[in-house]
Amino acid sequence: MHRMHVCLICDCFIIGKEKTHWIRASTVQTHGKGLSVLSYEHFQNVTLHPNVVRENEVTGLEGLLLSRRATQVRGGYSCCVSCYNSLRNTTRKDEIIPKFAIANGFAIGSFPSQIKRTSCDDEHNPCRTIDEDIDPNESIRALVPPIRPYGYVFAYTGGSHQSIRGHYQFYEMDQAKLGGAVN
Repeated sequence: MHRMHVCLICDCFIIGKEKTHWIRASTVQTHGKGLSVLSYEHFQNVTLHPNVVRENEVTGLEGLLLSRRATQVRGGYSCCVSCYNSLRNTTRKDEIIPKFAIANGFAIGSFPSQIKRTSCDDEHNPCRTIDEDIDPNESIRALVPPIRPYGYVFAYTGGSHQSIRGHYQFYEMDQAKLGGAVN
């Protein structure tokens, strides 16, 4: 079975003809201060939930926010061009981490299996159990995460015997404006 390569640092798929680099565990540990859970919590001024830390922990590189989905071959891990170049071009003293690294504010976590009720309507049932395969549709899942750095809109026209034409807009998300639009 074919398995897509995933970057160890940013958890992105390495798609198409993009070159897959292989990064050694020792190189990752050299940059460990910037990729660490402690660095993330200090810089983002939050405390990560233990489940989020566990989801982004790789055996042998504990304490760092990395992708568990990364491919490991002969002591190296798959790494995208952007992250590889970023780590290669910095020294140990720099503590600069790749732009889209999990440790650079992208430790989002997975969808929760329980959602705590915030209203006082139901005192006997404080939590609602979620069946992840049935209950939340894509719209609900998109509204739940506290961090959404980017969004996009793709609008198109076309039809029978016509070519499809459209435009694509990619922008940074502002949570306050999104909340105002939903309300």
